[in-house]
Amino acid sequence: MTLNNLAVLRHVQGQLRTSSALYQRALAILEQALGEKHPKVTACRANYAGLVRAMNRSGSPQSGQGLSQPSGQEGFSPCLLDSPVRSVP
Repeated sequence: MTLNNLAVLRHVQGQLRTSSALYQRALAILEQALGEKHPKVTACRANYAGLVRAMNRSGSPQSGQGLSQPSGQEGFSPCLLDSPVRSVP
């Protein structure tokens, strides 16, 4: 499972703060390994943008944990990454 996919899972579960941290880590790793214009980076960035929109609509709950249905989830269509990124020497 990739960090992006784990972030998507946490996002759908309503764990917005955890999801945000995971997306940020995933983006840092993907950008370093693949470059900013790679499709996997673009997909992860789009997922993170969806989370930010959901957090803005929900008023950014302090804990971000245990929400049964975060507001704005209706339109969230995540891009899952099929395999982990491997660094090329």
